[in-house]
Amino acid sequence: MILSRKVDQGITIGDEIEISITKIEGDSVKIGISAPRSISILRREILEEMQSSNIAAAVTSLPKQGNLKSTLAAGSAKQLIAQMKAKKASKEKAVSE
Repeated sequence: MILSRKVDQGITIGDEIEISITKIEGDSVKIGISAPRSISILRREILEEMQSSNIAAAVTSLPKQGNLKSTLAAGSAKQLIAQMKAKKASKEKAVSE
């Protein structure tokens, strides 16, 4: 929807949100927004920057797929070796008794 508004005119969204035009100077339009505090109001460029930052942080914090596989394999190998040593020690103990 595209609407034309003049200074001191506005629009209402639902029962709780009102947007009013407060000033127009050249390319710049100043608006006022009245809404309940529970509704988040962000400038689009700020929201896009936050989303980009979150995606970048998530990507850099994830291990690379190859590293994950080798880490899992190494962990499994260490666990298997520990189990084998424990089993061997228990057999040696049973034989010596």
